[in-house]
Amino acid sequence: MRFGRDGLAPSVAVAVILEMALDVETGPLFDYVDPDALDAIVAGPETTVTVTFDVESAVVTVHGDGHVFVRP
Repeated sequence: MRFGRDGLAPSVAVAVILEMALDVETGPLFDYVDPDALDAIVAGPETTVTVTFDVESAVVTVHGDGHVFVRP
């Protein structure tokens, strides 16, 4: 999934892809990462930052180029 182009904030893209990728219900995103901080870090102009964090049994990676990946 990508953020930015579709008008999605990075934190919203993470929430959407987590819902699609995991068969279990997770807690709110803010239980795992600060959504405002995530948006500020990876949504900056031409950022090359990558943020990785765990949500339940998955590893979420958010790249500054707009890509979000979830690995079980």
